[in-house]
Amino acid sequence: MVKVALYISGHGYGHGTRVMEVARRLLALRPDVRFRIVSRIPDWLIRLNLDGYAEHLPLEIDTGVKQADSYFPDKRATLEVAAAFWRSSEQLVRREAETLRAEGTRLVLADLPPLAFEIAEQAEVIAVGMGNFSWDWIYEPYAEEFPDYEWVVARIQQAYARCPLLLRLPFHGGLQAFPRWLDIPLVARHAERDPEEVRDQIGLVEETRPVVLIALRGEDMARVNWREVEKASTAYRFVTFHPVPLPQVLSLPPDVMRFQELVNAADIVLSKPGYGIVSECIANRKPLLYTERFEFREYEVLVRALDEYGWSCCIPHAEFLAGNWLPFLAKIQAKLAHPPKTYPTNGAEVAASILAEVLEGSRLPEAAGIA
Repeated sequence: MVKVALYISGHGYGHGTRVMEVARRLLALRPDVRFRIVSRIPDWLIRLNLDGYAEHLPLEIDTGVKQADSYFPDKRATLEVAAAFWRSSEQLVRREAETLRAEGTRLVLADLPPLAFEIAEQAEVIAVGMGNFSWDWIYEPYAEEFPDYEWVVARIQQAYARCPLLLRLPFHGGLQAFPRWLDIPLVARHAERDPEEVRDQIGLVEETRPVVLIALRGEDMARVNWREVEKASTAYRFVTFHPVPLPQVLSLPPDVMRFQELVNAADIVLSKPGYGIVSECIANRKPLLYTERFEFREYEVLVRALDEYGWSCCIPHAEFLAGNWLPFLAKIQAKLAHPPKTYPTNGAEVAASILAEVLEGSRLPEAAGIA
């Protein structure tokens, strides 16, 4: 058995789903591989994607962005928590490095906790990073506002500089702290089941209205005027993962099935721009109606990508909360008359092939470097 450690940011689900998709592809090449996942991602997400092939240590390996909902960050709290984490990081590095050595770990894949590279270096294990943005890039404007925390950004950059190779994803921002990188296609999950079979399982096989999958957290929808949304429910069938005060809405448990199957079975996805949802809409050729985010640096990068994709439309934040969804749903349906831009979406296979070569030869491929 070959042991691979996966260090995954627990900020949202996108980091976890794309890493586990790479892990699934690696298993197809190397069935002898088993994974140790170090992350705050939930157990059910691991069961859906790597059941039986991974053990899970629910440890905070980076601190992400603190926020009450998906629309606004708490910048000061984000920096305060990050500072506390980095002040006490030496013990965590030492403990994790000892574990990697004791278990005979052959490879580390990180998306994209900076501390993972210090752990791997101390354990003398090859490390590969993967991502489309880095935490120093996210924190930089926050630290400009609160300069007492500029040292946190510098400390993160110092850790990223220890990364031997970054697999750089499309729609990226920042990443200048990494000395070597290799560009790969989108890592995205493709549906594997027939959409009608999926609709039958969730009780929508006879639904004639367009199905709108709402991929937002409960707190993101807490201030929505559902009485106004009800006007749209005669023309659209809404599906959520959280109960809402509208009986016509179908609420599913988050672990009902792998998310990309629901994306593929829907007619429209309603969410906020994040790498995971953007890449899976592109991979499964689904339109994305997205609402605004504020003071998230990656937002503009992803919105530019959605504009290029074509099958996307922004519903302003105020209109989203007001429940005035009908005009924007109609607008995005009108865009379906023109085919979207296509992108290579085989990044998981490409990444897995690189990792398999590393395991085989214990060396990294040739890569570009930052001048």
